Amino acid sequence: MSRLPGGRTPAVLLALLAGATTALAAAPSASADVRSLFAQHGPDAPIMVAAHRADWRSAPENSLPAVEAAIKAGVEVIEIDVKRTKDGQLVIMHDDSVNRTTSGTGNVSDLTFEQVRGLRLREGLGNGSAALTDERVPTLEEVMRAVKGKALINLDKAWGYRDQVYDVLVATDTVEYGMFKSNAPVAEVQAFRAKDPRIIYSHIVEDGNNGSPAQFGDDQPEAYELIFDNLLDAQAQPPYAANLAKTSRVFINTMWKGLAAGYTDEASLRNPRFGWKAVIQDHSATIIQTDNIPELQRYLAGADVTALPDPATQFRVQAEDYAAGKGTGYWDSDDNNIPGQYRPYEGVDVCDQQGALVVCYTRQGEWLRYDIDVPQSGTYKVYGRIAVNAPTGRVFLDYGNGVTSTPVNIRNTTSHDAFNLQLLDSERKLSAGKQSIWFRMDGTGTQNFNLDYLRFDRTADGPTMTFPTPVGGTVPATLGLTLAGNLSFGTFVPGVARDYDAATEATITSSAQDAALTVTGGKLANGSRTLASPLQVKAGATMPLTPLDGTLALQSWTGPVSREVTPIAVRQSIAANDPLATGTYATTLTFTLSTTQP
Repeated sequence: MSRLPGGRTPAVLLALLAGATTALAAAPSASADVRSLFAQHGPDAPIMVAAHRADWRSAPENSLPAVEAAIKAGVEVIEIDVKRTKDGQLVIMHDDSVNRTTSGTGNVSDLTFEQVRGLRLREGLGNGSAALTDERVPTLEEVMRAVKGKALINLDKAWGYRDQVYDVLVATDTVEYGMFKSNAPVAEVQAFRAKDPRIIYSHIVEDGNNGSPAQFGDDQPEAYELIFDNLLDAQAQPPYAANLAKTSRVFINTMWKGLAAGYTDEASLRNPRFGWKAVIQDHSATIIQTDNIPELQRYLAGADVTALPDPATQFRVQAEDYAAGKGTGYWDSDDNNIPGQYRPYEGVDVCDQQGALVVCYTRQGEWLRYDIDVPQSGTYKVYGRIAVNAPTGRVFLDYGNGVTSTPVNIRNTTSHDAFNLQLLDSERKLSAGKQSIWFRMDGTGTQNFNLDYLRFDRTADGPTMTFPTPVGGTVPATLGLTLAGNLSFGTFVPGVARDYDAATEATITSSAQDAALTVTGGKLANGSRTLASPLQVKAGATMPLTPLDGTLALQSWTGPVSREVTPIAVRQSIAANDPLATGTYATTLTFTLSTTQP
């Protein structure tokens, strides 16, 4: 923080960089850390975390920001899915069609690269109803350049294009970072591996080919991906996996039940013995692919993932532990427990959702009563751990005696398996002891979400004693401006019309009666060559992106603020006919916080 007398102004200079795909530069050597870690086998090999479709909780699945978020999270392996466009470009997309995850329709193989690139990706796992973002479908080349030296890429659905994928890896000097995979005949696999000793390969073993490891002889692949939906399967037997682990990494998926006989991420959060602990101890897993990156990392670090983050100030109640008795403990619109998987003789629908035991098939007007024991009086925030794949209705909490919370809309998490904490009540005074709370669904929208549990976070204690006494202090004239980090557009693609976006955050502190944030800068330049379009900049959620021509006013304040975080977004538009020269385009933006009334 800068402390300035009078109206003096602090300024922050921020470099803005972007490169062209044709840039020629010396390639860094392979990362010793991730490659040497991957090369370790046996019972003492460190467990590696694989991010399924990258970190889709932070950005759209299979997007470049999701890949970058996974790298930032510290995962060692990132799974992506490869598809080929009508004109032969390799792009990252899980489904054959673009319908679920983008603004468009049709199969990738029927669309040109330009058509695919023009689509906008949806949040999270998409599912057609998720909000659109400004992110675009990335190419395999872009992803490989992003992970080089930082993580391995698990190349799912890429075997049919393996020669073209290999060419991309060679061109980006990332052969040692791309892990090919298939369940193809061993002879076909070995012919491909013989092309280059740097090729990394993981062989998929399932019911139909569990005898294939013996066919590799002394030339075992770097990894085996075991898939079993029954613990009686040959590949699910502990000695089978332990033998493979002597020479190869053992890769096991814990996202869904059928991939590892019910050992899932969600089951692990109830009890790791039902998931992660089992695949490690019983099935020799040394790579675990997950949809719950931070929780798995915490478990591997020795944390109790079943415990509350702060048991001293938090408590929770499981959704399935509602009070008994229709009309007194719950109200369900029909008397059928549709799944019949828990409390089957009562009318509330309770599902086993990939290992999470949840109230499901919710409908308008239904409610559940929870008898809770508040450990300490205080003011609480109340959250629900909820998953839903479409916009849904509103819910509210009823505390009895006519006291209710403000109804809140359930946010779309983009999948019935994608659980997120959602704030249901921001401030509620609760007294210590036993009491009842009703979770109610109102009559709006299509109520159809999954509820895992309610969590209560104490934010303040109960009544306190006060002792008035004079006290004072002096505030100096203060202006403070910090930025969270540099802005980078990554790689510009010549010949393709596209908007490139970057973002950071400005933290503002001011003791003044007024303050203003401005930015000054020029166009991106590469030597004597300057891009045709100016940069566009905005601050906050409501300001539109505005071309930067001279000095641009971003935001103002009419009173003191302390560590207020303001999002900063920058966009560079590139036209298809813009000539891009080899090298780096850059400029410097000067952000200034000023005041006239210190």
